[in-house]
Amino acid sequence: MVAPVFAILLSCSGSTYAQRRGPARPAVRSRAAPLRLIWSWPGPLHWRDVSAGPRDGIAGDAIYASRADGRVSILSTDGKPVAALQLDPTVRQVTPCAATGHLAGWLLAFGAGQTSVFGYSQAGALLWRYNPFGARTGVTWAAPAGAPPDGIFGAVIGYGGFGGIHVLGAAGHVLWKAPQFGGIEGVAATVTGAIGGMVLATDSTGALLGFDARGTQRLNARPDNVTFRTVDSFNLHNQTAWDIVALAGKPDSDRELIYDMSVTGYVRWVRSLGVNLRETGARRLAMLRISPRENLLAALDCAGAIHLYTPDGQPVGVTRGVPPALAICSATEPNGDQILVAAADREVYALRPTIGSTHRSRGRRFGRRQVRRKRGRPLGLRRLHRLPP
Repeated sequence: MVAPVFAILLSCSGSTYAQRRGPARPAVRSRAAPLRLIWSWPGPLHWRDVSAGPRDGIAGDAIYASRADGRVSILSTDGKPVAALQLDPTVRQVTPCAATGHLAGWLLAFGAGQTSVFGYSQAGALLWRYNPFGARTGVTWAAPAGAPPDGIFGAVIGYGGFGGIHVLGAAGHVLWKAPQFGGIEGVAATVTGAIGGMVLATDSTGALLGFDARGTQRLNARPDNVTFRTVDSFNLHNQTAWDIVALAGKPDSDRELIYDMSVTGYVRWVRSLGVNLRETGARRLAMLRISPRENLLAALDCAGAIHLYTPDGQPVGVTRGVPPALAICSATEPNGDQILVAAADREVYALRPTIGSTHRSRGRRFGRRQVRRKRGRPLGLRRLHRLPP
């Protein structure tokens, strides 16, 4: 039994990079696929983006599927068409922004590589347009952002070339700029306990930058000499301070890495996400809530497969048997459960996690060194090697 046990140990370990701060814990395998297909909507060809957020008149989140010509289809979480919008033809990505104070819910729209960022009402009426450089500099990415302590919700925009970082209010007015950083590739916003919020960005040197609500730089990280490209932030551990999750590459390797970091730049874990072929300009990270106290991190690799990780970095599984995705997001159903929505070239589809309440009712829980059954018996290696691949 030594050979089978040794083989299953290798197969369960996952593709990981060793941390400088201790060895990674072994991954836990699931008997079932981590995600199952629940619906698919075969819309027009060439979807480019998908996002989800609250919308007036819809229980749960609304799903926004965008094409490359400014057309946006709005779906409910059960895959039924709700409405359609025709935005500016340069729009490729749409992100719903929640209402706050006297401001109603609105849409942040832009096109990666285009020159303008737009604010639209939920009905598709133009609220504002921001284009400070004319046709000289294009937008690389834009994301909703909060500007505490005054609670003005707006957008953070990253520009290529020498455009730098621009942070706007919800009315399209400029809150602050950081033009000294060139070649911005990714932007996001996070929440911290110390300073309320941070604006995150990755620049042309590959560094991960962080700024507080007033534009003061708080973070400049580049561990292991990697080149950060895509960045986002999630409350994986249900704490006051969120996690920074970023995708990066190394000059001497063709592998893409996924980093989980604290808001101070401390690296919690690193994993390999496969061969690095994808350019920036897509939603490739999402958080999926499987219970009130448990979350999963979803990451899209360059081949279009979706990888799931626990907050501690343990691989849970990879999607199979579904079309390669171009963008992913999580959406909340009317009952509070969350699903993962993906946009492929020819369809939009939704996946439901299979490791939630069903597994917990059997006494199984991810993120531990071993799996225990309801009676408390450990699931040892003799049983573990019988699990399906």
